[in-house]
Amino acid sequence: MKTVRESTTLYNFLGSHNPYWRLTESSDVLRFSTTEITEPDRILQLSAEQAARIREMTVITSSLMMSLTVDESDLSVHLVGRKINKREWGGNASAWHDTPAVARDLSHGLSFAEQVVSEAHSAIVILDSRGNIQRFNRLCEDYTGLKEHDVIGQSVFKLFMSRREAAASRRNNRVFFRSGNAYEVELWIPTRKGQRLFLFRNKFVHSGSGKNEIFLICSGTDITEERRAQERLRILANTDSITGLPNRNAMQELIDHAINQADNNKVGVVYLDLDNFKKVNDAYGHLFGDQLLRDVSLAILSCLEHDQVLARPGGDEFLVLASNTSQSALEALASRILTRLRLPFRIGLIEVYTSCSVGISLSPETWFGQRGYYSSRRHSNVHSEGRRTRTILRFYPRNESAGI
Repeated sequence: MKTVRESTTLYNFLGSHNPYWRLTESSDVLRFSTTEITEPDRILQLSAEQAARIREMTVITSSLMMSLTVDESDLSVHLVGRKINKREWGGNASAWHDTPAVARDLSHGLSFAEQVVSEAHSAIVILDSRGNIQRFNRLCEDYTGLKEHDVIGQSVFKLFMSRREAAASRRNNRVFFRSGNAYEVELWIPTRKGQRLFLFRNKFVHSGSGKNEIFLICSGTDITEERRAQERLRILANTDSITGLPNRNAMQELIDHAINQADNNKVGVVYLDLDNFKKVNDAYGHLFGDQLLRDVSLAILSCLEHDQVLARPGGDEFLVLASNTSQSALEALASRILTRLRLPFRIGLIEVYTSCSVGISLSPETWFGQRGYYSSRRHSNVHSEGRRTRTILRFYPRNESAGI
């Protein structure tokens, strides 16, 4: 009888057994209408506490029970709804004992939420504290070729990670579940298109009903092409377009890194400046000159050890970086290069001879960094201009290099 009386009271006052309610941010008045699209025609004044409870609703459909005063009678109702925009909350009201109506309203709201998760343009996976999959949306299915009903309850670590990755992720997962803090992570995931890099934004949520459990919502975006584009730009910014060697910027980073990692070992630079390259360019053209630079770079590379790096800072200049080296090793390297460059270079039907001037710097005897690189360059130029022969090889200690 109570169920019928409450439902009748709701109908008599609001004109519907399942009216639509709405609450704004600026008022504690609960407004009712027969449907969502009709204008409100009944109002009830809420207490500040009741209004605050409704405003705690999020965009996810939920239900709360509330006692309202209608015609001086207390009426217990279920308010099923959610936050519908920045300043409003709305949903449907049902008598407290009208279980079918409450279930129907919740089902409609949950169906909407399910559709959003399923069709979202992000790969969404929901995990429990053990790493078992609870949700696997449509984009996940499209990427992996797996169906949600086949992966529910399975371990995400076993499905998508190597043993080493899985062990590390399990350890991290335990830490993250204890802290409850949101975090981001980049992971390579096997897909139908091969390995793809995803950026996952992960957040913890409570189940909200029944047993209180914590779940991890992982929302992933495929950033593979973005990272490839960034890598292409990085390579372009650090590569000489003619020879394919590291350019000035890249070599300076390599030098700085080598010195920082050197400990007690010595790091050396051999600077090479081709002689008469401008005359070759003027006589045979820039295409010929570009090919000569490529051939010279290959010739120099043939003289290097496996851990030595060749760069072209620009123009007719080349630079060799040698780690864990010595003065005698650098001089031997320079001698090998000079010997190789005495051989002619044939480009098409034309055979040309070239030589180069050489400068050497060694850390820590001569700090070369950015200043030392130019110091070895000046050593090469000054001494090559002071002699008839253009092939100059000399080591400069700190005190002498400071005076040049």
